[in-house]
Amino acid sequence: MTDRARPAPPRGGDEMKKRQVLTSAALAVVPAIAVMQGCGGSGGGDAPPTSTVAALQPVGVAIQPGPAALNDPPPRAPQFENTGIWQAAPTRVSGGSAYRSGEFLYQDYLYDDRGAATNGPSAPTRLNRTGRYTYPTDVGQYFENLADIVEVRLKLTDSATAFRVTFNSMSNPALVGTTIALGGTAGVLRTVPFGANAVQPADYFLTLRGSTATVTDAATGASVGTYPVTVDYERRQIETRLPFSVYDPRGRTAVRVAAAAGLWNASASAYHVPGATATESAPGGAGTNVPNPPAFFNVAFRYNEPNPAGTTFTRWRDGAQAAALAATVTVDGVQTHDLSEFAAVVDFVKLASRVDDDLPGSPMGVPSSGFINRIVSSRFETVQGVGNPAAPDITLHKPYGCTPDSLRSADGLTSCVPSFAGRLQPYSLYIPAKVPPATGYGLISDLHGGGDNYQRNPPVTPERTIGLAESGTGFLVFITQGRGGRYYWGGQAGTDLWEVTADIMRHYKVDRDKLVAGGISQGGNGAWKQALSFPDLYAAAIPHVPCPSGGTAYNGSNAPGGAGTFAHPMIDSLRHVPVIVSAGESDATCAWNGAMGNMAIRDKLDALGYRYEFWSFPGMGHQFAMQACNGISAKPCAYTFQQDFLDGLGSSLKRAVNPSRVTYVTSDALNEPMFGFEGDHAYWVSGVKVRDVAANYGKVDVKSHGLGLADPVPGATAKVTASDYALGQSISYHTYNRWSKTLAAPVAVPARDEVDVAAQNVAQVVIDGVRAKLSCNAKINLTSDGPTRVVIHGCVKGDLDLDDQVGCADLARANALLGSRRGEGRYEARADLDGNGAIEPSDVAALTQLVPVGTVCN
Repeated sequence: MTDRARPAPPRGGDEMKKRQVLTSAALAVVPAIAVMQGCGGSGGGDAPPTSTVAALQPVGVAIQPGPAALNDPPPRAPQFENTGIWQAAPTRVSGGSAYRSGEFLYQDYLYDDRGAATNGPSAPTRLNRTGRYTYPTDVGQYFENLADIVEVRLKLTDSATAFRVTFNSMSNPALVGTTIALGGTAGVLRTVPFGANAVQPADYFLTLRGSTATVTDAATGASVGTYPVTVDYERRQIETRLPFSVYDPRGRTAVRVAAAAGLWNASASAYHVPGATATESAPGGAGTNVPNPPAFFNVAFRYNEPNPAGTTFTRWRDGAQAAALAATVTVDGVQTHDLSEFAAVVDFVKLASRVDDDLPGSPMGVPSSGFINRIVSSRFETVQGVGNPAAPDITLHKPYGCTPDSLRSADGLTSCVPSFAGRLQPYSLYIPAKVPPATGYGLISDLHGGGDNYQRNPPVTPERTIGLAESGTGFLVFITQGRGGRYYWGGQAGTDLWEVTADIMRHYKVDRDKLVAGGISQGGNGAWKQALSFPDLYAAAIPHVPCPSGGTAYNGSNAPGGAGTFAHPMIDSLRHVPVIVSAGESDATCAWNGAMGNMAIRDKLDALGYRYEFWSFPGMGHQFAMQACNGISAKPCAYTFQQDFLDGLGSSLKRAVNPSRVTYVTSDALNEPMFGFEGDHAYWVSGVKVRDVAANYGKVDVKSHGLGLADPVPGATAKVTASDYALGQSISYHTYNRWSKTLAAPVAVPARDEVDVAAQNVAQVVIDGVRAKLSCNAKINLTSDGPTRVVIHGCVKGDLDLDDQVGCADLARANALLGSRRGEGRYEARADLDGNGAIEPSDVAALTQLVPVGTVCN
């Protein structure tokens, strides 16, 4: 197809807004579209006969709430795949074991591989982990993560016990040693071989490194034999088999099994014991407080790591490991380190009988309530392991030009590799004690603040999570890692949020009508990002001290995360999402003041007439952790106001599905389709395209009169000032201002086939006529500040593939339909442009004129 000349569109003053009243058939050539060209012109052409348009019916838009990263099929998870003899599905829950399909499995924690809690320096790569070991400086070989155990499993074959160990990262398996302890008697400590500087009960030790496994008699230290190790690099798994002729556990119901991994020194045929400082090939971080430091970076079968319900938990669930590796005992006159507390007791009779048992209620079992840690597999892995521990804030955001595969930003100056870069990512999940309703639990995202991780900063007490989870009929509450401390859920960090949400929905019964967007500080900005970009996914939002943009320290004239990352311009999207916000009136970190600050957000919510509650504390700055109730204070204290807000919504705590009015704002700066999230749709409106991306934000306000509902009337603003927050405790923010507004129920009005569309900086909007109850003849009242194309999906003549435009594929399809007539199976009304009941060469010729100028069709 060659280029064709087209008449120029009518011109008008750019500073003006013009209102158009169009039927969806107002364009003779392209019916079912209302177009405003600049600010003048009617779109041109005479309407075709009504019978022509009536032959078309709207088609529903096949778009689910939320982004592609949430709704697409899950990505492949090689480390959780089975080959050969292995069959059992992984638990994906850290710190627990199960019997499944004739296998015994243990799932470890991720990124917990920092060994002993020495007094060595806190290197940038430590990232708040309790242990202080450091990997060799050759990060291309060691990934700052090479000895990180993901899973240990074993099973019986006809002649041997098979063992498989899966790692988070893998380069050369000869760089890692793993010792498995079998049997033994409690209290009888045996020395782990190959210079590991550790002891534990055992009858035999099985040490795997590279392609070799050595069996050592624990009592004598003598080598019993060597066996091959097979390596699956793709799945990062090593496997070996120990013949029954050497060690036969069959028929025994309580066999102790333990395992630990460290770095291997091939030249010395021994473990690499950390020194004071890492070198290119040797680990460091030993410090001076741990004599004969143990070689192990990661110990498996840790069923006793404290969870966030207690006061001693650590952010990476590595505290018990780090303490045990640092503690010293003397055995046979040698100072060493006792790992006895980390072991499973395996019932080989149960294993042989292939009993499935997740061991509920057992300390060894897979946790099924309370705080648990899960593992999700991501679509992305730029590099393995710990990729960029010292990366500055927000470097994954779109303005830096990072792609899923890029190592550096578009200008080459900034790393695009996140701190935790591996394919597997951890997240925490709280499962309430109460039985879920038939529809399932609600789901609350409670994203972490800057510099924290998926366990949250310990000053935030478990009261928050438990209180939210036990609200109403119960909520699952989760925190994602976000790939690092401060990426504000951009790029891969944004994908992480949606992949975790999808993982929870796949493995637990979730009421998809009761999702709540929440978070603290940076996480509060993440809550905005969720609810503002995808409002039809959420029933409510509960951000606490939220940053008004990506990044901190907004001062009224800057844009810390980029001009397109502010929440304030997008608050209009919350028309159907009740929100409770809490903020400090003296907060300069996530600013209270300024045109985009939290006070301005409160004022906008009020002016818009939306349902909201806003708690502001005059004496409070960036109060990340609100004062716990501590059994002293009556409500309000801690975060009880959020729980009360959710409880107060009652049966109305349910996402809107087909509201009669949709107000939606999108920001091009926040849309990253290459990472699986693009905010261009809400409810029955989709395909929203920003016209001028330099201006970042585009807004549409669409009212369908076909649904026959008036807008709900907002009540008067209620403002209360009180001084009873956390009474009885010494804090500076007892006083608070509570603003709130509620809405009356919408009133039914006569329906009519008409829609109002107001657009700002929007090039296109698509309406689902089925959900909005509009026909292809609907009257479209369009107000815009520039060229805007409004399409009722399925009503575009010539659009045979239903992509809301006419292109080469449609032309090819129309040619294939030549000669077909109404009533025949292959007849398609959208190809019958003249509406005479037959698809003829004249229809194809007319359709050709609808293909965009400059398009070449083969």
